[in-house]
Amino acid sequence: VRAYNSIGDSDYSNIASAATPSCPAPEFSLKNSGDIYATVFESETSNSSKSIITVIPSLGFDLPVDLSVSSITPDLPGAEFHFSRTSLDKDRYSSGSEFWVTVPMKAKTGTYQIIIEGEANIEGVGSIRRQTTLNLYLKSNDPIWKEI
Repeated sequence: VRAYNSIGDSDYSNIASAATPSCPAPEFSLKNSGDIYATVFESETSNSSKSIITVIPSLGFDLPVDLSVSSITPDLPGAEFHFSRTSLDKDRYSSGSEFWVTVPMKAKTGTYQIIIEGEANIEGVGSIRRQTTLNLYLKSNDPIWKEI
């Protein structure tokens, strides 16, 4: 704040000016309930366990958040990604959406990192995206020995 008197020659004043700081925009983050696991079969697909994806709002955020898979590393050809709800409104933030993967038969075992993205459109701000990362652990159902 800077103040001046009408003549401008005193530290005391009857005129003042001040800049008002801008308010931060509403915000959100994503959270998952943990990593997921699946067994790979030679002759059929399998479904992984489930992780719950929730929205944590802040600064008055209350808009719908659309969920999608942003990436999986390394690539897992033939994998199908599922959400019980692809969009979460404010009444569903805390209950969230179940997420799981249908794993193709004969998939390579190992650890896959999945990035899930949430997107919301805030008027006057635009589209904002937030992410959460979880791992998909694939193990084989092959027996240690095979009959020849």
